[in-house]
Amino acid sequence: MNMVNPIMVHELEEIEDLLFEQSEEQAKQRFEIKDLPSLNWTVRKLAALEAKRDEVKQLADLERERIARYEQNQLAGIEQSENFFKGLIEAYLHKRREEDPKFKKEITPYGEVAFVKQQPEFIYNDEELIKWLEGHEHYDQVKVEKKVANKSELKKLFTRNNDGRFYDENGEQVTGMIALDRPDKITIKLNK
Repeated sequence: MNMVNPIMVHELEEIEDLLFEQSEEQAKQRFEIKDLPSLNWTVRKLAALEAKRDEVKQLADLERERIARYEQNQLAGIEQSENFFKGLIEAYLHKRREEDPKFKKEITPYGEVAFVKQQPEFIYNDEELIKWLEGHEHYDQVKVEKKVANKSELKKLFTRNNDGRFYDENGEQVTGMIALDRPDKITIKLNK
């Protein structure tokens, strides 16, 4: 596991001292980015925080993996024991059913075991079934989904107005399509 390097530790300690001594509002008033060195100082603090975040996430991931392995091992043993006991119950129920074809259930102080009638399982091959239904004119049993084929092409096909609405070549507004302008997004890319 990567540990935060000593320089980053120093940066983190400075951040803690800064935030511990004053409120966030006071810190904003005291520190303002006025030039390249103050911007560099601020980006250095962000890089230290990102390094610490990565360290925390890495440790948490490692612990989650260990806990998941523990859970998996414990549950595997439990499942194996459950399957053993369920197999014993199943054998008992089938034996009782052989002795009495009308036998349905048995009740104990800890629960009951029973034969329960089940609905058949339906297995569909949609492609084959659709062909058969269409071939035998059961069109009402086939659903056709409609969706816009290529939204990227639509942007090129129609003209966009300043208000974000689109119009076709005849000047008619295209309904169901609008473009909302968004402000530029600020990105901060830290070097590692």
